[in-house]
Amino acid sequence: MAIETISLFLSIVSIAGVITAWIFQYGKLHSDVKSLQESFVEYKRKTDKIVEIVAELKGSFHTYQFIKSSSPITLTQGGVNLLQESGGKAYLDKNIEDLYKEFEGVDNEYDIQKKARDIMQDKEHDKNFDAMKKYLYQKGLNFNDLATVMGVYLRDKVFEKKNIQLVQKEHAVRDE
Repeated sequence: MAIETISLFLSIVSIAGVITAWIFQYGKLHSDVKSLQESFVEYKRKTDKIVEIVAELKGSFHTYQFIKSSSPITLTQGGVNLLQESGGKAYLDKNIEDLYKEFEGVDNEYDIQKKARDIMQDKEHDKNFDAMKKYLYQKGLNFNDLATVMGVYLRDKVFEKKNIQLVQKEHAVRDE
C-alpha cells in the first residue's frame, strides 16, 4: 500500500509539475502573442503611413510640371497656363483683398508660402471652385496641382503687398 501511495503521490506531483510547466509556458506564449499583436499594430500603422505618403507623392507628380524647384519655387510655363486657363488667376485677382487679410501677422517668407498653399488647398470644396475642378477633371489633373500653382501666385502677390523681395536663387541640385 505504501508503494501505491508513493506512486500515486509521485504521479500527482508529476501531473502538477506538467500542469505548472504548461501554465508557465502558456503564460509566456500568451505574453509572446500579445507582444506580436502590439508589434503588428505598430507595423500596420507604419505601413499605412507609408501608403499614405506614396499616394500623396503619386498625386503630386503632376505638380512638378507646373512648378520649378528652385528657391523660392516658381511657376513653369505649364503652371502659368494652368493658372490662367483654369480660372485660378481670375479668382485670385478678384478676391485678393480678402485673401490678404489671411496673412496679417505672417511675415516669414516660408510661412507665407506655406499659408498660401494651405489656403488654396482648403478651397477644394468651395463652390467657387466648381468650374476650376471641372477644368481639372477634363485635363486629367488633380486639385493638388491647382492649389500649388495658385498658392505660388498668391504668395507672390502677398510678397508684393508686404514689399518682400522675391529673390530667385539657383537650386543646389543641377540636372546634367
